[in-house]
Amino acid sequence: VVLAVWSALWTVAVGRRDRWVAGPAGVVVDLALACAAVAADSVVYDGGHPQSFASAWPLLAVMATGIAIGPTLGLLGGVTVGVVGGAATASTTGIEGEWLSTLGTTVLLGASGWVSGWVAEQLRTTSQEAADAQAGEVGGGVLDSGAAPVLREPVDRGRPRVVQRADEHRRGDP
Repeated sequence: VVLAVWSALWTVAVGRRDRWVAGPAGVVVDLALACAAVAADSVVYDGGHPQSFASAWPLLAVMATGIAIGPTLGLLGGVTVGVVGGAATASTTGIEGEWLSTLGTTVLLGASGWVSGWVAEQLRTTSQEAADAQAGEVGGGVLDSGAAPVLREPVDRGRPRVVQRADEHRRGDP
């Protein structure tokens, strides 16, 4: 019930673009609930059982962490959830025969947090570069860095500056 309520609140907040979702409070609550879910899974079930909600929900929490605060903390969050799950398994049923599964889950969670964060960073960077390029095109193809003295230089977005200089040299332009 707690996970369902949190998921509903989180989904509505994401839809409204509330800042707390990607802030420390949202991330901490998300990871704490993920840790609680994997720990409770080991306590509630005695022995092996099919894949459960407690194996999928924490993965999404870890991925959201990576997206919100970056790949390194996404990795750390994933490893933390994996270690909590392993500790809960060890304390209830014992780790014997479960260590490979626990290690694999920890690696999966950590890698998912890192990859999600890395992809989000790449998308943010690409989006900013596209916005910068579009701003340059709106200004008539001239970029103004805002520095004094102002350096204004025509920009051909289709070709690298080195190629532009080579063309200018061939034409005899200074």
